[in-house]
Amino acid sequence: MLRYNAFFNALLLWYSFSAVAASVYYLNIATGDQTAETIWLIFSILVLALAGFMNGFRFKERAIQFKHGYEELSTLYVRLESQDLGASDAAEEYREILALSENHLQKDYFAALCEEFMMNDATDLDREPKLYVVVSYIFHLSAGFLTGLFLVSLPLLVLAAALHM
Repeated sequence: MLRYNAFFNALLLWYSFSAVAASVYYLNIATGDQTAETIWLIFSILVLALAGFMNGFRFKERAIQFKHGYEELSTLYVRLESQDLGASDAAEEYREILALSENHLQKDYFAALCEEFMMNDATDLDREPKLYVVVSYIFHLSAGFLTGLFLVSLPLLVLAAALHM
């Protein structure tokens, strides 16, 4: 979550800089190309809409909520290990902790499984990722990379389109 927060903040900064640079260029240098100016105006509105949209995801707050959940689960685990808590009470407290925050997606589980397998000795783990899990992990990793690449290069694509009009 914090990684997404940092990426989208940097992306919005990049978009804002690109839009301002294009506005200054067309204000002071360009020769009244209405089509290009319209394209950059639409891009500027996109940046404004994207800023509001990304703010709605609340990545940082959600990351803090996940961290709090992990800490609560760790405390519950320690109490259960020290036998300060009965199994039925632990199960109820576990459900309450999980209800306080959203759960991870299946792709998050696949990523954790594959990354643990790659980082550790296979004999230390109690399971190995199956082919479907590995393929799914690679697909989501590739899709995320390509989406990020597209989002970062979008101002350059808009510039190329505006210059060829």
